This record gives sequence, C-alpha cells and structure tokens, in this order.
Amino acid sequence: MHRSIAIGCLLCAVAFVLVAIGGRCRALFLTLTRSVRPANQAERVLALLLLLSTAAHAGKHESEYTREWCSAHSGEQEYTLADMTRVDCLTKEYAVEVDRPGRWAESIGQALFYAASTGRRAGIVMIMGADSDRYMRRLRMAIRAHDLDITVWTVIE
Repeated sequence: MHRSIAIGCLLCAVAFVLVAIGGRCRALFLTLTRSVRPANQAERVLALLLLLSTAAHAGKHESEYTREWCSAHSGEQEYTLADMTRVDCLTKEYAVEVDRPGRWAESIGQALFYAASTGRRAGIVMIMGADSDRYMRRLRMAIRAHDLDITVWTVIE
C-alpha cells in the first residue's frame, strides 16, 4: 500500500516537472502514460526518469529565448493578432518569429504573415545549435533569391 502511494506521488512530481519544462515533454509524458503502457509502475517510473534526464540536457525552451530577445529589444512577447495567431515578439519596427533552424521555411512564412498583419517589417531570430549551419544557408539563400525583406538575427543555444 505504501509503495503504491509513493509511486503515485513520484508520478505526480514527474508530471509537474514535465509541465514546467514544456510542450514537447508533456507530449512524451502523455505518450508514455497512455499508449505505451509499461508492464508495471516501476517500468513507467524508469521510463519517465529517462525522459527527464534527456529533457534536462535539451537546452532552453524556445519561449525562454523569445523572452530574453524580446526583452533586450523592448518588444511585446506573444502579441495576439485579430485571427488569434501570436507574434513571438513585436517591436516598434519588427514582427519577429523565433525558431530553431530546422524550421527555417516555416519561419519565413510566419514572419511574412506577421509583418503583413501588423504593418511592421519581418524578422526571424534563429536559435543556433550544433547542426544549424546547413539550415541557415537555406534560409539566407531563400531570402536572397526572392529578395525578401526579412531581417535575421541569431542567438546561441
């Protein structure tokens, strides 16, 4: 009886930490607890601890980079547009999308849409990690090839 209460408390604590870490981990937590169905509670706890150890090394969440960059540029974070989409950071001059380089193409579309919706210039902040160079080349090539008015900044992961 006491063991199952302890395991239940541990699962609650793990769930709380996962919620604090962010969406990707929440989705993995739901997958582990709903669809994978480990054979017993001990296996479930071990799987969640493995997930936590992996998440601890994943770096900051995109929202942290957005908050830091937006604050440094006197912008408004998560500005909501009329269609309920959200600009990551709206400054006096730019509507900015913050993303990781693997999503370079989506970033172009979002930045252009946010700029058109706000009357500001388009901007993209790329969170640079270990394998970012090839995506940045693609981003810069697309911007140059189509003469897009998009300013790109980088932050180091």
